[in-house]
Amino acid sequence: MEKYTSCFVGIPLPEEFQAAFEDLVERVKLITPKVETVYPKTPHITGYYLDVQENEKIPEIMKIIAEAAPILRTVTVTVGGADTFGGQEARVLFLDVQYPPQLLSFNAQLVKGLGTYYTEERNLPFHPHLTVGRIRTLEARTEFLEKRPELTKALGEVRWNFEINEVALYGKKPNSEGQHHEILRRFPVK
Repeated sequence: MEKYTSCFVGIPLPEEFQAAFEDLVERVKLITPKVETVYPKTPHITGYYLDVQENEKIPEIMKIIAEAAPILRTVTVTVGGADTFGGQEARVLFLDVQYPPQLLSFNAQLVKGLGTYYTEERNLPFHPHLTVGRIRTLEARTEFLEKRPELTKALGEVRWNFEINEVALYGKKPNSEGQHHEILRRFPVK
């Protein structure tokens, strides 16, 4: 039985911003080589995390996502500005997302419809963001804190506005080459 790890529903960054995101990831690598940057080819805003899912469950999950996707019709978001998760013990470096209430409604519908597919109690508030890097070691944290003003400046230069045209189901195949997510299915919001 095939399973996908790290499944989630996400909003892909539009193609028009792909090259700029790749350049930004390279800048972050130059500024802080010890911070683990994300795979630059699949930038996304996470809508709902599902963790490990069996291949047989994917059609059911996709049906729920397709039903929720129209909530995002005519929704525009702005990506830009540096922030972190983890407070003083920063663990994730990301671009913040400014969004309208429909994005919260979309997440709430996913929570309601997909809750049985993910059982871990996390109770984390929904905070739309676009991850740039992860701070996994003490050396990376030290380097991050030292270079934080430079990183904040680099990420603060980003201002991407776009209308959400699609959502996607992402996942990783166990034991597959590479550690990045792939898009398993796309859903138009129109």
